Amino acid sequence: MVIASITVAIGVLLHSLLSGWETWAGVCLAVGATAAVLGCPYIRQKFGPQKGRKSLVYDLGLIVLPVVTVLLAPVLGAAFDPQYLDRAIKKSVSLLAANDLNRAEQLLQELLTRHPDVAQLRLNLSSVYLRQGQPEKAAGVLGEVKEYRLFNAYELFNYALAYYQQGEYKEALTNLQKALQQDPGLVEGWLYAAECALKLKDYKAARYYCGQLAEIEPQLPLVHVQLARAHLLVMDYRKTLAELEKALELKPEAAWRQEILKLRQEAGYYCSRTADSSN
Repeated sequence: MVIASITVAIGVLLHSLLSGWETWAGVCLAVGATAAVLGCPYIRQKFGPQKGRKSLVYDLGLIVLPVVTVLLAPVLGAAFDPQYLDRAIKKSVSLLAANDLNRAEQLLQELLTRHPDVAQLRLNLSSVYLRQGQPEKAAGVLGEVKEYRLFNAYELFNYALAYYQQGEYKEALTNLQKALQQDPGLVEGWLYAAECALKLKDYKAARYYCGQLAEIEPQLPLVHVQLARAHLLVMDYRKTLAELEKALELKPEAAWRQEILKLRQEAGYYCSRTADSSN
């Protein structure tokens, strides 16, 4: 009995430690050690029943206690251990990065059934839905967060992205502005704000957002391309050409290089026509 209890305790302890459930590993160790102590001959003879039905129940309890612990430890560890939750959230981020959206969605939905109050899970699930092209679902998931607290910058960004995918650029821009007030370093926020402004034909605002982005990420070719487009739309051809030159200096990818050269040719043409007409 003692050897069996010790074996069970060690097995459950190792399983819990390998799974990262340190708290439940301690519980399992305590339960196994208790069963081992209660089962040793000296303690049994001094404190336990010696014969009859009580003795049988005592022996059965020493067996059932470690077995129940073995069965419950993984469930309790998965459901309540904060370290498990942290690792599960990180795993969902990894699945998102790998574009394994179905597995990420399944994992996050399972976690939300056990941890409905963890906002990070809803944020990640909304990212899954946005990548799947389901903005309504993304907005619905985020809306549940909005019921009991204000959005943080990343939740506002995803909420804006849901509007953007539905073509509601004004609402998207409103939420992007709120997100950027909370986190001015949110690069994608400035990028989408500029896109929304362009869609709304507010070229002055588009130039502002692109300009802010150029200050934050001057080494990103896309930033200078977007700023060049905004300048081109307000017919500021010299600034357009200047931004395109900056983009080329950063050695962009082939596809972007072709786009830059095309824009440079267009801006150069209009710039020369403007110069000719002024002469």
